[in-house]
Amino acid sequence: MRNSDLINNALNYQLRIETNNLQKEPMRQLVIVSCMDSRLDIFKIFSLGSGQAHIVRNAGGVITEDVLRSIAISQRKLNTNEIIVMQHLDCGLKILDDVEFLDEIENLGGERPAWKTHAFKDSRANMIGSLELIKNAPYINSENLVGLLINETTGEVEKVE
Repeated sequence: MRNSDLINNALNYQLRIETNNLQKEPMRQLVIVSCMDSRLDIFKIFSLGSGQAHIVRNAGGVITEDVLRSIAISQRKLNTNEIIVMQHLDCGLKILDDVEFLDEIENLGGERPAWKTHAFKDSRANMIGSLELIKNAPYINSENLVGLLINETTGEVEKVE
């Protein structure tokens, strides 16, 4: 395995962990939803440390039923009350065609997945739609909701309403 060193690092984590008294509830009472893109270092971008926020990541940082489930659990059971959605300009989902990709998966595995890629062409429009999905979920408190769009090359961040 190419990343066996990472597996070994995880297996030896107890030797490196600093004793702390972090709680399950994030100190900043914050949930951040973001793309899984490895160029986005969420802890560095927001100057966060361990235990400060819940981080929910997926391809595109899209708002799916599972993301809404995670936000609802975070708010109702773990005392968060603010949500930041961070998406980016050069997202890999912008080059996907939903139907073509699902055809490819079906051809490889013999079965078509039930899920969608949530591919999009316009980052700003996708962000606006994502914020609307959160606002329209009756079980989510969206009073403190912010959308941020980052240029992953320059680091410039824009607030999207």
